[in-house]
Amino acid sequence: MANTAIKNAGQLYINGFAIHRNSATVIEIDAGQCRDSSNVNDIVLDSAIELNVNSLGAGGLDTGTVAGFTIYAIHIVGDSTGYNSPAAIFSLSKDDPVVPGPYDMHRHIGWLKTDGTPEFVNFYVSGSGNDRWLYYSEPESITGFSDSAGYTSTALTNWVPDLGDRVVFLLDLSVHFKPAGGSLPGTVEFKPFGASNPTNGNAVMTAETSVVNKHSMIIMCRCNSAGTPYIEHKNTTIDTTFEGYVNGYRYSL
Repeated sequence: MANTAIKNAGQLYINGFAIHRNSATVIEIDAGQCRDSSNVNDIVLDSAIELNVNSLGAGGLDTGTVAGFTIYAIHIVGDSTGYNSPAAIFSLSKDDPVVPGPYDMHRHIGWLKTDGTPEFVNFYVSGSGNDRWLYYSEPESITGFSDSAGYTSTALTNWVPDLGDRVVFLLDLSVHFKPAGGSLPGTVEFKPFGASNPTNGNAVMTAETSVVNKHSMIIMCRCNSAGTPYIEHKNTTIDTTFEGYVNGYRYSL
């Protein structure tokens, strides 16, 4: 009997490509290697490269004009012939960036955010494999985060990227709240978007005194079917202060 060759599909691995904000206009990407988005070829970067907020094409924005207060996907782009060394771009699209010539393949490797200038918001990235954390140097205030006796949903679009259809992710969150004197202990409870209402929240912050309490916690969140990230919470009666801040989030590549 003739032997039949067995060919395994490639693994969508990623190693390296540590991301650093060198300045308000420059992002540095360290050496690394990964499978391209089509899982056909490898992209190997031997030395660090840069992204510049003022550049267009390789080494900058893939197309259009940089917008303020916007989250962009970072991609490494490669040449399947091996003739041209890899470069990087940032794009509004996680899955379908405009890949500049002479490159013909890409892989999403991370995220960045712009401020109103627009320039790059200061951030730090932890991790070198498929799962990574992005932390903002200055926690980002969640606009529209308001107290509610029943579970209410707040979109995190301005602080966490659209991660995909019903993707579950981890959020590093800070909440500042002042419970009303007659409602001690004060509590804030969280659950993933779309989950059934539990008797007790999946994560709970508790305050024993009627002063402004400041708590940080890593909680499980979930995107909707359109990929928009949400946080769901409820709380006991609040006196005055009720504020939420995104410290960072974990994402998978």
